[in-house]
Amino acid sequence: MKLIYFHGFGSSAAGSTVQTLRDTLTEFDVIAPDIPVDPAEALPYLKELCRNVQPDIIVGTSMGGMYAQQMRGYKRICVNPAFEMSTMSAALKSGTYEFFNPRADGQTHFTITDEIISHFAEMETRQFDGITDAERRMVWGLFGTNDDVVKGGDVIFRRHYYKTAYFNGGHRLNVEIIKAVLVPLIRKITFTAQEIDINEIIDKLKSKLGIMCSTEELVRLYNAQNLNDKDIIVKTDKIPKCARTVFFPWGDVLGSLCTYPYKMSLTHELCPRCGSRMVSLYVSSPAWTWKGLCGRAGNMLVCPECPCQVSFDLTEMN
Repeated sequence: MKLIYFHGFGSSAAGSTVQTLRDTLTEFDVIAPDIPVDPAEALPYLKELCRNVQPDIIVGTSMGGMYAQQMRGYKRICVNPAFEMSTMSAALKSGTYEFFNPRADGQTHFTITDEIISHFAEMETRQFDGITDAERRMVWGLFGTNDDVVKGGDVIFRRHYYKTAYFNGGHRLNVEIIKAVLVPLIRKITFTAQEIDINEIIDKLKSKLGIMCSTEELVRLYNAQNLNDKDIIVKTDKIPKCARTVFFPWGDVLGSLCTYPYKMSLTHELCPRCGSRMVSLYVSSPAWTWKGLCGRAGNMLVCPECPCQVSFDLTEMN
């Protein structure tokens, strides 16, 4: 199995993310190029690399996520993608800078010119061209709920794609997030023969439960560190009786599903009520419960058709 990793702005293939991926994904040959600074050189270089390597999956972070999105025809994960590099004045402005990590060619510094900024702007106008329905099924967006570097990247992503996941973290990945979130998603995408349309299940549950808020709002409420935000209200008199007996509030179930979609799988078990195939989810109580030492989590069987929570196996609590 082959994985190509695209690093972020000002970085290199020698970053810690690459090493963590190599240490953890031992079944993969992890290939990580040093990306040229100028997109006029970088984009054709990366496309040619992918044609030669034929990777099973491409992973890109930040600027690398922006480039990964444009690699048509491959499975890919865009982590906190920076789709608007030319307007990120804090990162992209004229001047000479030091690379964050060593480069294979020995270069320690790079220069950003007005011409390079214009090349980014020109590329950004075309970066979503040629997206087909088949492409939409091949691309995942992975977003930190506390990303203070690239804001609104998930909103831009969801205009073009529908497979999104969120993690409780910021713009830069750390070892814990890579191992707990990114690696399971990589394995799920590359090894699962029958992929589930997670957003379809989320939309179906929201519709049947009368939940009107967006997926982004679900995630925000679920990851809130305090009780100042109102809980997601499900009007029990408006939903089927089978949905009223629960192990977790439905808002927590949906929040977990949005946050841990890579931990969902389609089972061969049939719903005892309607006979539909059930899904297995990892469900956790919201972030504030763990902060307050009253968190619990485990595996749940859910029928999206009824909908109903059929069983729950507690695996974690504090």
